[in-house]
Amino acid sequence: MKYRISLFCLILCNCIDIAFGACPVPSVDGKDGYCYKIGSNSAAHDDAIKSCDDGFHLPKVLNAATNAEVKKSADYMGSDVWLGASCDDNLNCKWDDGSDMGGGFDFWLGHNPNAINGKCVALTIADGTGRWQSVGCDADTKKGVVCQKANGDTPPITPVPVGTMSTSAPIISLSCDNAAGWKDGGDSNCYEYAAAALIFDDAVTRCNTDGGQVPKILNKLTNEEVQKLATDLKMQVWLGLKCQPDGSCKWNDGTTLNYANWIDGKPDVTEGACATMKLSGSHAGFWESADCNFDKGVICQKAATVTTSATTVPSPGYYCASGFSLEKDNRCYLPFVNNNAAKFANAEAVCKSRGAQLAIIENDEQNLIYQKVMSASGDGHLNAYLGLTYNPNTKTYSWVDGTSPNYANFSPANVASFGNCVEIFLSGQLAPKWLNTDCESVLPFACVTPASTTPVSTVLPPSGSTPATIVPPFNCNYEYFNSETVKSPNYPNPYPASIECDSLLVVDKYYVSVTFQNFSLEWGDYIDIFDGPHSGYPLLFRIQSGSAVVNQSFTTATSNKMLMRFVSAAGPTVATGFMAYFQPEIMPYTGPTLSPAQNPTTVVPWIGTPAPSNPYFCPDPNVFKSSGLIASPGYPQRFGTALNCLYHLQADTDTETISITFGPIDIDPNFDVLDLYDGNSLDSTRLARITHPTNYARSSAQFRR
Repeated sequence: MKYRISLFCLILCNCIDIAFGACPVPSVDGKDGYCYKIGSNSAAHDDAIKSCDDGFHLPKVLNAATNAEVKKSADYMGSDVWLGASCDDNLNCKWDDGSDMGGGFDFWLGHNPNAINGKCVALTIADGTGRWQSVGCDADTKKGVVCQKANGDTPPITPVPVGTMSTSAPIISLSCDNAAGWKDGGDSNCYEYAAAALIFDDAVTRCNTDGGQVPKILNKLTNEEVQKLATDLKMQVWLGLKCQPDGSCKWNDGTTLNYANWIDGKPDVTEGACATMKLSGSHAGFWESADCNFDKGVICQKAATVTTSATTVPSPGYYCASGFSLEKDNRCYLPFVNNNAAKFANAEAVCKSRGAQLAIIENDEQNLIYQKVMSASGDGHLNAYLGLTYNPNTKTYSWVDGTSPNYANFSPANVASFGNCVEIFLSGQLAPKWLNTDCESVLPFACVTPASTTPVSTVLPPSGSTPATIVPPFNCNYEYFNSETVKSPNYPNPYPASIECDSLLVVDKYYVSVTFQNFSLEWGDYIDIFDGPHSGYPLLFRIQSGSAVVNQSFTTATSNKMLMRFVSAAGPTVATGFMAYFQPEIMPYTGPTLSPAQNPTTVVPWIGTPAPSNPYFCPDPNVFKSSGLIASPGYPQRFGTALNCLYHLQADTDTETISITFGPIDIDPNFDVLDLYDGNSLDSTRLARITHPTNYARSSAQFRR
């Protein structure tokens, strides 16, 4: 389990400032007949009830659609949430309005309801399904708060303004049993998160019990879907195959492999007969052999249900310009993704030069079409621009053609202060919801225009205009030769968040030596240095933020090529990155090297705790003065169980305060807790208690001493 200490404040005081339908500000329409708004992510049951005012109440869930809406909010908050229900000692359960829970939709977790655990009810996100469980009602039991209110005026779908639609064409549609926890994978399969960690045989049994199987991967599309699900689960998962000592492999149903994606082109059966998938680095999405008796995550797979029905299709006699694709809403789409992503103003100019505009969405069908078009383009990007902007002065939204929206699909968690542009999520729990975003964000987008009723070959830029070009925000991967300067993206300005940049340094002979002239990274960001041209070579150094490396040199051990990988986490950055100079070096590095499979030890100075290599021991000594880094035992890998670690942070003098900056947390809300005290003992005032994982990185707190 990865663990990085973090504090965060989820500010919802400026939620979306425009309401559609009958949902009052700042709530939004859940499309299931209810309005929703998010409250605290950690409140006792009685406090949660009181916080749902103005006719709102804790959620009453009568069907799978409502359960899915409540789960989306819980997933965004990163915490289980209260439901408006309770059970008595005889397990007779009722909603807060007095109606019985047992008369309709039922989504209890196994062995629930359970009077031993408590009489209140929460929707849990622990297993990824959104099932219900019994929990205590006491003041020490904290859950997230989602408030619900009936929506008496859900806005109708606006008709598509272009062309005449035909509904006579029968098509095949695929569906999954969402109520039972299965989700559509987009590859003709359904998937569920079955268990956090099991050995292979137990994983097979678990999936078979639910009518599925451990994933069988027959093509690149399914491989990418399993990779995406495993990444969301934050752990490697089993693949449904086994290999023999001679390297031949079969799926669990006995069929041979017609598609494979092994790291080295074949399995390494010396590591084990089973297989899992790499989730990070240059080999992300590739398969690797593993011991069948190791614990891995479990995702189950089964074929989607196939039905035949009529649906809308593009009307005959509609045409698009070259490069555009005609969709069933009789509009033409031209996506710009990957290196062609752009800031909003640039994206808008590009579309105008093509005789089109950024996407205007007028109903649910167009929203899903846009999601599909963008998801099918590029390399799995998460979000894309819409042609919608926000005016913070008037607190109104408008499309790029100047019209006001009569349709919207904002997430309940949207906050207007996120930015004055709008993005749509293409995958993950928020898809296909919208969020405000910074207009300076570099995002994919699509140019959209109504289809023509006469054949067209191209759309020329307006007379006298110059077609806009898209310039990537930065070049992330470079090759350097002999003696050159290497810089982080945007240096000396702050570098972007959530990037992985590879710099290949090559000299004609001897070894590569790189010297850092400037070095400033955010907490959690790092540079890996490999003894060769790619990450499959031994890892020599991991240089963390806070390391004293200016004017220090790092040299390869065996190669005239060095891969330097720079990784930044999510979250705002103010650090300027690095500038380094490399050149040939006659003397090689002779210290320890690590195989690619091993976790790196910080070779350069780790200021603060000793390099946290042992997950089962607390730091000793545990008093840290002046400044430096602290980390959980075993970081960045899992920490051990039954630990009770104390970290004493001291300023140099009694007149100074202590400032601590945190990175992301990854802890188990059922077992783990991080307490911060304003003093040197557990009897001091407790300032904060952190019990849930969060991605709100790089937040700071100050203490008196």
